Amino acid sequence: MKIPIRSSQDLGGLIASARRKRGLSQRDVAKELGVTQAWISRVERGNQKCWIGKVFRLAAFLAVDLVGEVSPGKKSEAHTKGNYPDLDTLLGES
Repeated sequence: MKIPIRSSQDLGGLIASARRKRGLSQRDVAKELGVTQAWISRVERGNQKCWIGKVFRLAAFLAVDLVGEVSPGKKSEAHTKGNYPDLDTLLGES
């Protein structure tokens, strides 16, 4: 089933679901990836200050496919509301 990922909360929920389906604890995954359990928790809650490179490693470890699709002529809700996330904040570089 395809689940649209439109926010850090959507991605976090998908990652948490993939982890649980594999019977892994946050601590198990953290140990495997060399990060803290607290960091895994922040990703799963959709915290926007997690490093994107680590999030991609986490998604790959849990076999979460991140697939994007461009819909021609259709603007996102964030675009129409002018509600753009700050990239520095998303990357934790503020």
